[in-house]
Amino acid sequence: MRDTELVQHIARMPLRTTRWQDVDDVEANAARKLKRLEELGAVTRIANGVYTVPPNGADGRRWKAPLEAAALALATVRFGERQAVLMGPSAARHWGAIPRALGEAQIAISGATTRPMRLVDGTAVTFVVRDLTRLDTVAERTALGDALITTPAQTFYDLLARGRHNDDAEATREGITNLAHRVTQDEIAAIADRHLRVAPTIREFIRTGAL
Repeated sequence: MRDTELVQHIARMPLRTTRWQDVDDVEANAARKLKRLEELGAVTRIANGVYTVPPNGADGRRWKAPLEAAALALATVRFGERQAVLMGPSAARHWGAIPRALGEAQIAISGATTRPMRLVDGTAVTFVVRDLTRLDTVAERTALGDALITTPAQTFYDLLARGRHNDDAEATREGITNLAHRVTQDEIAAIADRHLRVAPTIREFIRTGAL
C-alpha cells in the first residue's frame, strides 16, 4: 500500500485514528511505516502505538490534537466506535463551561473497570464505567470528527453528583456554575429518574433549584 493510500485508509477510520496492529492486516510492517509517516508529518502519534491523521492537511509535526478529541480517539480505538462518551469536567470544557485547559480527560465506557491510559505528553485519560444507555448524550463535532458527549444537562448532573470536594474541585465548581443557567430542574429530574441512586445535592437542586 502506498503512503497516500495508507493515510487515506486511516483518515476514513472513526476519529481518523488507528492502532498500528489494526492496520497490520492491510499493510506489512505497519508499525515501521507509521513511524516513517509520523516523521514526515502525515500522521501524528497521540499515544503509544496510536496514530491520527491531522485534519485539513495539517502537518503532524506541528499540529496537536486537543485533549478532549485525543482522549475520545484513544478510547474509540480501544473500546470501539460510539462506545466511549466524553463526560464530567471534560464535557463541561467542550460546552465552554470550563474555559481553562484541564490536566486530564474523563471518558465514560461500559464494561469492566480499566486503568487510565496516557497520551504522548503524559496527560492521563481516565475511564469511568457507566451504563451508556442511561446517559443523555449527543454526537458533537470535534477536531477529529463526530463523537459522543454528555449533554449539558447530563454534564451538570454528573458534576453535581461528584460534589464540590474532589481532586478537581475548582473545575467542578466552575462547570456547575456555568452550566446552571443552561439546564432546568425538570431536565435534571428526568435524568435522575433513570438512576438507582441520586446524590443529595441533586435532590436538593430538583426540589429548590439551589446549588
